[in-house]
Amino acid sequence: MTKKEFLEKLEHKLHLLKRDEIQDILDEYSGYIDNKLQEGKTEDEAVADFGNLDDLAREILSAYKIDAKYTRDSSRDIIDNVVNVMTQGIDSAVSYFT
Repeated sequence: MTKKEFLEKLEHKLHLLKRDEIQDILDEYSGYIDNKLQEGKTEDEAVADFGNLDDLAREILSAYKIDAKYTRDSSRDIIDNVVNVMTQGIDSAVSYFT
């Protein structure tokens, strides 16, 4: 994963934080990556050093006392399930009336 992709995904996962806090975190990780690049690592290697992105985001959110169950990804799963049920219901209604 490139530095840009990593920072975009991390930003997405930290959406519950204040904008300035997110920016501070992104700047910090950007600096870490830049340092690793100066040491001769590739972007992929530098980003991989942080480990699993979901785990990293959970650790950061935990430091801010935010439970991972409130992340956008879990909320999106709930919304996706509701949309799927509604779509099935609409499809059934259309089939019934046609």
